[in-house]
Amino acid sequence: DHSEDKDTILQCQIWETTTTEGGEEVTRVTETYIWNVFTVEPAKVEADVSEEDIRVTHRQFTTFNCIPEDHPTFPSPWGLWYWLDDEENSEEKLEEVTKENDGQFSFRKNITYSYFGSFKCYLFNGIGDKVLAKDYKTVFVVETMVKHLTPIPKFWFEYNVLPSPPEVYYVTGDTVHLSCNVTKEADYDIWWKFGEEYYTLTIVDGTDVLKKLNPKSDTAESVTDSLIAVIRDGLSVTKYDDPESLGHQTKQDFIISEYTSTADNDAEEVILAICFLVNRTSTSTVGGLKGITEAQDDNESMLRNLSVRIFSHITKPVVKGPLNQIQSEKEAKDMVLNCKTDGVPPSFIYFMFTNNKTDGINITKEVLKKEVQFTRYTIDRKSDILTSLTIKKPTEQDEGKFTCFAINRGTKENEPVAGPDADVFIEERCSEGAQFCFKNTANSLDTSLRTKILFLLISLKCVME
Repeated sequence: DHSEDKDTILQCQIWETTTTEGGEEVTRVTETYIWNVFTVEPAKVEADVSEEDIRVTHRQFTTFNCIPEDHPTFPSPWGLWYWLDDEENSEEKLEEVTKENDGQFSFRKNITYSYFGSFKCYLFNGIGDKVLAKDYKTVFVVETMVKHLTPIPKFWFEYNVLPSPPEVYYVTGDTVHLSCNVTKEADYDIWWKFGEEYYTLTIVDGTDVLKKLNPKSDTAESVTDSLIAVIRDGLSVTKYDDPESLGHQTKQDFIISEYTSTADNDAEEVILAICFLVNRTSTSTVGGLKGITEAQDDNESMLRNLSVRIFSHITKPVVKGPLNQIQSEKEAKDMVLNCKTDGVPPSFIYFMFTNNKTDGINITKEVLKKEVQFTRYTIDRKSDILTSLTIKKPTEQDEGKFTCFAINRGTKENEPVAGPDADVFIEERCSEGAQFCFKNTANSLDTSLRTKILFLLISLKCVME
């Protein structure tokens, strides 16, 4: 009866009888086996169910503790940690642990986004079923980072993602509208830098109030003491919390209504906008705050920046290029098609491709989608007026017409300005010592173009002779 601390002992002895030389029988014990016999039962414990959600940081080791109350169960149980995928409603066994000196069944793991769900601790002593001891309601995995900084321009084509940092174009009088998406822990604040000014939302009497750093603050001054009320007309920051993430995912919109450029009539104003996160427990001085934006390479996940360009006037673009191309497939040289354009604000450039099999493919869109057919294509925005399309080791699949189109506010969205068609032809040599042998396939250029190319080659040969 184990409950009264009384043990039942079962003893087994093996006796051996031998006869001595004098004929006397001698009996002795040769082996003895003794068992302590206990009454065993499944683990018993009252489950501890967490009433609050738990938040952990992405890619951070987190310790989960399970401390069951004292119980007379014998043998002593061990802990089984399971993870419950809330979406799939399935359990996965993670680890078996033994009781530590402080009576805890602890479990430590590097938690990532894939472990969004519930963690449960069971006790099991090898008899019966496992018994729930600790149930963590829901574990939200949070990564403190600035996910996106995106503008909301007046027209979609005035946001250029190709430069670094990306650019957004506005015309004086427009509303400057920037949106910043972050996921963060509670002790981090969202800050904005627009030009040389720093802004943040602070809570005053339960209400979000926009404030900025006093420009005269010394770098050693406290950030809290250096905040002053914002007096700039038309400036606002609006906060949107995602209720499903318990405030861990937040969006803020930075808006300046009817922005007026300070640049001269024919010039533009360029402003660097930065959205960044600040740990208020470790960054307390103005110098520390400004240092975060200056050491951008060291804080890539903690900030995002964007170049805001304000123009004083609008001009319609004119497009030049690209030029016709003839190239040998065997030479395997990269082909570069240049598109030059002017216009204010700078134009959004895209390339169209047409051959005998298609009426037109937007190559720029396909390259951004990383379609397999166009993995050899790269688009490089070298400047406001020059954008290049490079085809690596062109083949006969690249034969056709390439056209460069430009859109800015001076054009209509459905009426972009087109440059001249560029005819691309891939040739191959017939034999040793021959000049050129043009392929007669479905992908080849039409006869008139082939004739023009042959005439051009003959003319060049005549000039050389």
